[in-house]
Amino acid sequence: MESWDVLVIGTGPSALRAAIESSDSGANTVIIHQSPGPIISPSTAGLAASLGETTPEAHIKDTIALGDESTNEQAVRRTCSSSVEILSELERWGMILRRDKGGLPHLSSVPGHAAPRLSGAGDATSRYLTQILDEQVLKRSIQRRQNHIPLSLVMDNSQIRGIVALDLLDGKVKPYQCKAIILADEGYQGLWSNPSIGSGNAIAMAIRAGINPQNLHKVPLHPMVIRGTNIPIPFEILGAGGRYRSESGEDIDPLDHGGDAVVDMRFIDDQHSLWFDSIRKTILDSTGLDVSIDVIPVTHQVMETTGGIPVDEKGRVTIESGKMWATGVYAAGPSAS
Repeated sequence: MESWDVLVIGTGPSALRAAIESSDSGANTVIIHQSPGPIISPSTAGLAASLGETTPEAHIKDTIALGDESTNEQAVRRTCSSSVEILSELERWGMILRRDKGGLPHLSSVPGHAAPRLSGAGDATSRYLTQILDEQVLKRSIQRRQNHIPLSLVMDNSQIRGIVALDLLDGKVKPYQCKAIILADEGYQGLWSNPSIGSGNAIAMAIRAGINPQNLHKVPLHPMVIRGTNIPIPFEILGAGGRYRSESGEDIDPLDHGGDAVVDMRFIDDQHSLWFDSIRKTILDSTGLDVSIDVIPVTHQVMETTGGIPVDEKGRVTIESGKMWATGVYAAGPSAS
């Protein structure tokens, strides 16, 4: 039986970054995950950071305003306050950022933000982010166990001892021993469409281990998903000259509109359009629509989830309504709430 200091469950940016931090702390770390499912266009094309502001307070205020009564203000404050530092770290590691005429990171305007805040590389942001983190994992020689489906947590008196996983290559169920585990897998958005794009397996493992999730019923809807597909159009399209319109042609706010609509990308100039070439090609291949002459019919659909495993400010999984910790169990990214 393999024995590790830290097991990281997942394959996306949250899992990769957790594995990097774990390894840098000196822990013997392994990443366990199933092969990625279908490649789905990201619902955003940038990373929110208050680069053009003296403080992150307005960013914090906007984020809280988009939440509800269960929004954790401390978590929002911590995340928004560290966003500039995280973006700087990614750039040091080789992240490509779109630049403005002054050579500074280009900031896009999107609904819900009172100021331009999204920085990245257009619709390639998610791909570059994963690639950069993958490179950092390789540089640290962090091992992976791919083609594994984690089945269950092995707990002893609310303390992690390891997991049991199915190896898809040989069909064997294998135990992995550990001192700590980080659950950083995908959310459960696939339950509304295709489980392979988000089955919520890490959350299900926690539930089977007696850890009660929270806020699973609070599921945000993305208002710009192409009808009949699982393809979201990034919000940044609207900051680049795209328009969100009712089916009668009236400009409307995607955050206030609850019905079907269309996205008009016909008048995005060349300066911006080259940063959204991937979504243009995806739309053409999946629907036959040419964004230079056609409007894109869109609807509301679940593309991400926010509920999950309850954690404290250090990412430790809490039990008994937050009164105690599940020793050695942590959660991050879409798996956490």
